[in-house]
Amino acid sequence: MEITHNLPELPAGTASAVPTSGVGPVTAGFMSGSDGKSGRLSWARYANNTGLGFGWSYQAAVPHAEGPRISAALTDLQTGNSLVATIVDQAATSICGEGLTLSSRIDATALGITPDEAKKLSRDIEREWNGYASSPLECDLAGVSDFHQLAFAGCRSYLLSGEILTSSEWYRDGLSRYGTKVRLLDPLQLSSRHEKQGPLDGPRCYRGVWLDAKGRVTGYSVMPKPAGSNISSGIPVNVRARSAWGRPQVALIFEATAPGQVRGASPLVAAATPALDHANALEFTLASFLLRSQFAATIESELPSNLALAGLGVNDELSATLPGSRGTGISPSLTNGTTLDAMMASRAGFYSEAKVQANPGTFSHLHPGDKLRFNTADANGNDFEPFERSLARSAAAAAGLAYETVSGDYSKTSFSAARLAIQVPHRITLRRRKVIARFYQLHFEAWLEEAVATGRVVLPRRLMGGFYPHRAALISAVWSGAGAIVADPLKQAQADVLRVENHLDSLTAIHAAQGSDFEQFVEQRKRENDLLRAAGLTPADAIPTRRGTRDPNHAERD
Repeated sequence: MEITHNLPELPAGTASAVPTSGVGPVTAGFMSGSDGKSGRLSWARYANNTGLGFGWSYQAAVPHAEGPRISAALTDLQTGNSLVATIVDQAATSICGEGLTLSSRIDATALGITPDEAKKLSRDIEREWNGYASSPLECDLAGVSDFHQLAFAGCRSYLLSGEILTSSEWYRDGLSRYGTKVRLLDPLQLSSRHEKQGPLDGPRCYRGVWLDAKGRVTGYSVMPKPAGSNISSGIPVNVRARSAWGRPQVALIFEATAPGQVRGASPLVAAATPALDHANALEFTLASFLLRSQFAATIESELPSNLALAGLGVNDELSATLPGSRGTGISPSLTNGTTLDAMMASRAGFYSEAKVQANPGTFSHLHPGDKLRFNTADANGNDFEPFERSLARSAAAAAGLAYETVSGDYSKTSFSAARLAIQVPHRITLRRRKVIARFYQLHFEAWLEEAVATGRVVLPRRLMGGFYPHRAALISAVWSGAGAIVADPLKQAQADVLRVENHLDSLTAIHAAQGSDFEQFVEQRKRENDLLRAAGLTPADAIPTRRGTRDPNHAERD
């Protein structure tokens, strides 16, 4: 299906291509110093030409207005800063895990069908979706990744840029059953220009997003980007967010943090500075250790530097230009009346016989009046480890993660502290997971339309009109991800049993906290029990035991 649109075309000459060469270092509000003008010390040594050019100035107080600059800096840091790379990978893994699981929530009352019919329809949708999402040829326009891998890539885009730009394409070939395909786009493909068409209360475009008079998103201005290319160029193409009949076409997914916001910003921006501080601290500390493992020797002498250093065998070209060196014609007198020439001759004769060697186990003698001093880097590293942990802790907290999971350091963490440390980060993960759930839901809606239209998902006969008359009830779904990491699974399981037995929680809530669907769990257990009974076994017989151990309750099996 070719995507069409009827948005107003951009005037000629308004292309906003991203240049291929840099136009200057990244500068943004989050890099500003405490005076609001000068750059922060952390970013003083940072220079990266991002190739991003902007025709107007942003307000540093509006984070999402600096989205492209923030994205450019974080994308650069994730390849060279180990702490940023760890934060991005762990945050994406916590949000997506191995992918979100569909739990269809068909509204039987709204559809006017029985609960059993709604349950069967939900199971049919889940089964067909799982087959579609697990096949790269079915869901990916490029045929490379399955749906969960596409979602993980979209999650990384959200973490780095604050946005997921995606389109639902139509492509049929002989290798797939479905024509609905997913395509991930680079958020930089959105045009960066402001365009206004007609009166102020008419449609307008803000940084590539078309809005109607009410501020509702109606479409996007997207610059083409050939497959395999890193450059977006050409005249932007205006594409409607949905087709004339309501099918999703292009969407920009982000987490709003300000009123009227139409573009996103990375949620990791506050972690960039402490992460860069952390890298700088490690670099300078390493340099300090290297200096402390070396030494420098100096001779304190009244002689010119070229003669004094000759005793150490130092070749210093600068000494030839100092006063009193050869070729200057200067021969000052010493305070005791001895001429410098006589002193030079005496030292020259002495050092011709006795060379000073800075080697272990050797003894050297200096001419009377000369002193040899060894200089080492004097740095106290006792405070470095707490300082390094403080920077890593600040970066992890700003990224919404626990310090222990980012650093891998549990040496100073108790069991109770570990449980508390993951509570708030897990809630932040659940909030961010809603952004990825929107990515799933958007493409699930486009897929379900085709699945119903082609008869691969069969609706009850009383539902006349197909998909769109019953769209809201059919697309109702819950997307579940992996639960929080548990420090002690045994204690957690015992706590869950006590909560259920004392009517403090439900089995549905317990399973949801662990990232599973209770109804699917019950059906799976029923299938397993039926299979075991048919084979004459019990559930205990199917539990694997360690080799060499013996189950006292089932000793007869041996």
